[in-house]
Amino acid sequence: MDSDNFFSDWTSAEITHLRQSAVRKAFAKGERVFSEGDTADFFYIIEQGRFVIFIDKLGKRENI
Repeated sequence: MDSDNFFSDWTSAEITHLRQSAVRKAFAKGERVFSEGDTADFFYIIEQGRFVIFIDKLGKRENI
């Protein structure tokens, strides 16, 4: 996490706080994590694996 560009401006205290308050959660392949329009109640950091983001565009599902 320390060397990733997103976290490069974070202090070590901020990174430590994030690590201490983070909750590790695993998702099954194909499992929906959230849907468009859901309340943003979590901050996700992908530690391992892959993900695909889809949006609804004119009634069609399009991955971005």
